[in-house]
Amino acid sequence: MKLQRGRVPSALVFVLVLVAPPARIASADAHGDVAIPGQALACMVGQIEYRELRARAEQALGGKVDLRAFHRAVLADGAIPMFQLEQRIDRGIDGKRRAS
Repeated sequence: MKLQRGRVPSALVFVLVLVAPPARIASADAHGDVAIPGQALACMVGQIEYRELRARAEQALGGKVDLRAFHRAVLADGAIPMFQLEQRIDRGIDGKRRAS
């Protein structure tokens, strides 16, 4: 967003291409991203980390990932630092491996 110099049309295109939400939601997101870029960055970093953790679980467990259990583990304690979430997911993966 910073490279786009805070312009809403550029931000809107960026959101549409990257996230592909409905246009109405993309417009609201683009305006919010321009107004509060730090919050947008934090959300994107969290989304990337979440996807990496899920991919790690899927790779480690060979497709035997219970997505409901994964989401419960992610949301169990609410907002926690990413390193703690990563440790929790790694412990869950290790526990599933030992149980198999």
